Amino acid sequence: MRTALDLLSRHPALKVESQTRIPLLVPVASKTEPEIEEEVERLLAAGYRTLKVKVGWQVEDDLKRVTAVQQAARGRAEITMDANRGYQRDDACRFASSLDPAGIALFEQPCEADEWEANAAVAKVSTVPLMLDESIRSVRDIRRAATVDGVKLVKLKLKRVGGIDRALEAMQVAQESNLGVCLGDGVATDLLCWVEACVGRGFLERAGDMNGFLKPRTSLLREPLAFQNGSIVLEPGFWPEIDRAVVKAYQLRSERFGRSRVAQS
Repeated sequence: MRTALDLLSRHPALKVESQTRIPLLVPVASKTEPEIEEEVERLLAAGYRTLKVKVGWQVEDDLKRVTAVQQAARGRAEITMDANRGYQRDDACRFASSLDPAGIALFEQPCEADEWEANAAVAKVSTVPLMLDESIRSVRDIRRAATVDGVKLVKLKLKRVGGIDRALEAMQVAQESNLGVCLGDGVATDLLCWVEACVGRGFLERAGDMNGFLKPRTSLLREPLAFQNGSIVLEPGFWPEIDRAVVKAYQLRSERFGRSRVAQS
C-alpha cells in the first residue's frame, strides 16, 4: 500500500534523469550437468553475469549442482545460492562448510527467518559470505545482522520494509553497518520491479533481484519495462502506465471504493 501511494505521489526517488542500467541476476533452473552447461551458456550470451542457484533440499545433491554451475560458468559469472529457509541447522552447516568458494558471491537465507542462532552458526562455518533475506523485516533486524560474524549482506524487498522512504532508510543503515545490499523481488510485476530498480540506484553494488517482470508472458504495462543485455534500462522521462486491457483479461472480480467508504474505514 505504501509503495502504491509513493507511485501516486510520484516520489522523488522515482525520477530518472539519465539512462541507467541495473544488472539483474538470473536463476539457473536445469538439474543435470549437460542441461546446466547449455543453460549457463545461453544465459551468458543473453548478458547475465550473476547466476542464482536454488538449494535447500538434499545437501549432496545441492553441492553437486552448485559444482556443475561453477564448472559451466568457468569464472565468467558470479554465483549466488539461495536456500529459501529450506535447511535445518546441521544440514545448512554441512552444506556451507563444504562449498568450494571459487566464483561464489554469497549464500542466502539457509534457515528459517526467526532462527537467528541457526543462521549465525551457518555463517560461522560457511566458506562464503552469508546474506539474510526473510530474517530482515526492519532496520533493527539490519543492525542485528551486522553483529553476526559471517553475515556480510542483507536482502531487502519493498513489500516487506514498507515503501520507498523506509527502503531508502534501510539501505542507508545497511551501508553504515558495513553490510552489502541486495534489492528486488523475483515474484513482482513490471510495476514493482521498476520501482525497486529506481530506488536501488546508488546503493546496489551487485546484480538486483527485481526480475519478476521477465517471468509472465504478458507485460502489465502499456510500454514494457526496457530490458537489454541482462539489465533493466531506466530511461529518462519514463513513467509506468498500466495496460487496462491486460488487467481486464485476467480479472476475476472487481470492487470500487468511493471517498466516503474509504474515509469510514
